[in-house]
Amino acid sequence: NMSGAIAKSLLMPLTKKTNKREIRNHLAGYKQDLKQLQEQVKEKKKQQQLELDASKEYRKMRPFRQVSSRVFENINLNLQDRAKMSTERTENKQDREEIKKSVSIKKTTKIRLKNKPQVPKIAQTIKTPNTPSPKNYRQQNKENVIHSKVREKGRPENIKKLPGRKSIGQVPAYLVDRKAEWAEIERQRVLSESEKCPERMVAMSEIERQKNLNDFTKEKKKIERDLSSMSITSTTMKHKKKVKMLEQRLKEVVEAKNLFSKDKVYIIPI
Repeated sequence: NMSGAIAKSLLMPLTKKTNKREIRNHLAGYKQDLKQLQEQVKEKKKQQQLELDASKEYRKMRPFRQVSSRVFENINLNLQDRAKMSTERTENKQDREEIKKSVSIKKTTKIRLKNKPQVPKIAQTIKTPNTPSPKNYRQQNKENVIHSKVREKGRPENIKKLPGRKSIGQVPAYLVDRKAEWAEIERQRVLSESEKCPERMVAMSEIERQKNLNDFTKEKKKIERDLSSMSITSTTMKHKKKVKMLEQRLKEVVEAKNLFSKDKVYIIPI
């Protein structure tokens, strides 16, 4: 109870007048103080402005001290013009939006009218009984293809025989003779090659011959590179032995390369 009474006395201070207690109106007092402060600030700003104007006038020449500046007047006019322009822009923008809305409504109505079916004319509604409906040749051709019988492969049925020819589709006699002649020439060539081939040997295939020839060519280049990289001034036994071995191998590779460079190579089958 004591603490509550103390808090109440702090929040609501009381003044004694005779025997009655009166509550102070703090809000009104605060408002009055705030008003006084605002008036003081206004007075201070006015005083500062007067001092500033006085300093500006003091800087001017004496004949021009009481003359107003045209630059500031133009700036104020420009600001007014800008405000007018901004209002005009907003009005123009609103007008454009209204025009766009009206155009979009017109477009939608046009599209709806296009999508709607046209009202039939009197000539279209009245059908004459004697006029036959036009044929749909595409549909008719599709149906004919679907329902047609599949013809067996072979000789066509509707081909007429030409006069002076016994049969169609046979190979001419001169082509048959030419093929037989070519076959005989090939047989003679194979026989001649087999006669040249030594006994108990077989001719190597062209692919295998080319492969061996490429291998020996690569090996020859490698040996020549090794020989050229070796020192000339060295006279040790190891160096001499290595040079001799490489030269011997190079000789063998050259002989093998010359052998496989021929058109035909005969080998003994394993």
